[in-house]
Amino acid sequence: MRRLQRVTSLVPFPTEDCIKNENYDLWIVGSMNSNQESMNQIFKALNPQHVARIAGAGNKIVYLLDQKADFYVNLIPGFKYWDMCASEALISSMMGVVCDANHKPLIYDHTAKDFTIDQGIVIAKNKKIFDVVHERLIQSSGHDLSYFHRKAQIEVAEYRRKKA
Repeated sequence: MRRLQRVTSLVPFPTEDCIKNENYDLWIVGSMNSNQESMNQIFKALNPQHVARIAGAGNKIVYLLDQKADFYVNLIPGFKYWDMCASEALISSMMGVVCDANHKPLIYDHTAKDFTIDQGIVIAKNKKIFDVVHERLIQSSGHDLSYFHRKAQIEVAEYRRKKA
């Protein structure tokens, strides 16, 4: 008996050329941690229609893949590169954007001593959403993601110092 293999193709995210910064109802997915002030400031500045605060890196990626969210950002160190490699491949294959807080690609270096992603993770379902988020963040807060990344790093250091 011969088995048939079925391949499920990934359909690209919609490009939504009609998206305008001032009227797009952004849906974002983020961390459940309510004590991360910099992340909460980002969410407030983006003025999303909906924020899904769910746990787990994989769950957040599934939200994006299922088109239940447009954007995901995590500036708190803790993710490992192995948490992101398959997710990045799936998001990229659907024409999504994956980068760090400085808009640079994630670099997978097998010779690294520590595999923690320290520069943040930014994922948008397409370039248009990425641009809308960037513009809205600067217009609403006066700051870009790299500013909030630096702020998050300070928050994490203070938290660790208090815990020690």
